[in-house]
Amino acid sequence: MISAEICLYGSDNLTSSALESSPDVDSSRVPISLDYQPQIEFEGDVTLGTHRQEKDSFRGAPHGHAGFTCPMCPIPWRRLEGGALGEQTYDVDGKPVQYRKWLNTKRCKTCNNSMKRWQRAKALNERVHNAHAFFEDSVLAFVTLTKPNVPDLPGRGTLAEEARLMKKQVANFRRGKRMKRIVLGGIDVVENTIAQDGSWNIHHHGIWVMNGYYSQRDLDQDWGLGRVHIEKVRKPHATIRYLTSYVSKEPIAGVRCLETFTALRGSAYAVIDDYLASQKECDDVGHASDEAGSTGHLNS
Repeated sequence: MISAEICLYGSDNLTSSALESSPDVDSSRVPISLDYQPQIEFEGDVTLGTHRQEKDSFRGAPHGHAGFTCPMCPIPWRRLEGGALGEQTYDVDGKPVQYRKWLNTKRCKTCNNSMKRWQRAKALNERVHNAHAFFEDSVLAFVTLTKPNVPDLPGRGTLAEEARLMKKQVANFRRGKRMKRIVLGGIDVVENTIAQDGSWNIHHHGIWVMNGYYSQRDLDQDWGLGRVHIEKVRKPHATIRYLTSYVSKEPIAGVRCLETFTALRGSAYAVIDDYLASQKECDDVGHASDEAGSTGHLNS
């Protein structure tokens, strides 16, 4: 049975008021309860959008705090890698620093939602890059499809109805001959912004894995409902930033605004995932065999 008290070594683990109220207590060894939290300075915004800003948590966070935590989190600590319960750690001079039971991180609702958004974006990003690696010489691209705004008039439908109409138009566009030939799969996002005149600007963003490149001119001609933009992904980490920004958007009630399609969806992606996993296992076995052979050669 582990004691309910944990000893933290060092005067930094107590506030000045606690030390003043206990003048006879040795500040180098003071037992405290499990729910102890040090006082910290909050200088950041936990609602930041990009994954790097979110994962950095807040500026000035004490060492040992997990990502996506703030002063409102019940237990912002992260576990030490390989740190057993009650393991003692040391500073650069070899002096004991702390002796504590590292608990599982517990976040507030806001931070937990931020972490879940990041995890979802990370999973989608892995799908995109796995498909890109599976199809040799494929091209990744960011795509935007627009259409005229829906005016703020008495006869317009609900926002959900207009968003579903946009999804239907994108699905019909995907059945085109050139689209089928070039686009292997990807991620679709339907988004809405409200203009100053109250009209709805419902548009589509996507990350496409392509067999070749869909030119701006051909894309504009095939879409035919509004302006389009397509741009190659030049840096691999750009996709995770792109996805993180869209999984954090306010959803449209009753509409699935973010979906995968074709090679990134369902059983089609399962084939890609299984193939890449088997390739990794073969590479690991081959690497282990090479190391074993090298060791045997040296021993002989």
